[in-house]
Amino acid sequence: MSNPKIVYKVKYFEETDLQRQLDWTNKSLTDASKNDLKFKTLRGEIYKYKKTNNKMCFIIVLMDTKEINDEVLICPIYINRNEEVYVPGLDIGLIPELSLKYNFVAAIQEIHFINKNKFVLDKYEMVPIYYGRLLEITYLEIIYNYKKLLEFALRNKNKSSDVHSC
Repeated sequence: MSNPKIVYKVKYFEETDLQRQLDWTNKSLTDASKNDLKFKTLRGEIYKYKKTNNKMCFIIVLMDTKEINDEVLICPIYINRNEEVYVPGLDIGLIPELSLKYNFVAAIQEIHFINKNKFVLDKYEMVPIYYGRLLEITYLEIIYNYKKLLEFALRNKNKSSDVHSC
């Protein structure tokens, strides 16, 4: 009796980024033992992270991760202190754990992966500071609008334009 062969069928599309996925698998396998910062995330959780310009920003976690995962998909959120100034993104209203006075805007156009080492940590316990969690309906509204943005971008990949989903 011979060993069964495992066959994977791969369809090549322009949108498929197989090299990035391969790089991710290599990094996940080699860095799993190197990562000292091990924590899991749940979708909808709110944290702060340090941007490349060293500014702090609140974020919403968009995917569950395990301790061994180094990267997480996030959506930055910004406080809208002045309703007369337009802040691009999806108005998600109040987040009581962060502010009872000002609304927040989810920057759908800035959704991206970050490394977990960018999370702002509690200086004593060395774990990310948890600020709260979004309602499921708000989380789903962000994902729905992100899906619409991605679909529009894929349909119009050779063009540059503003996307309005209202």
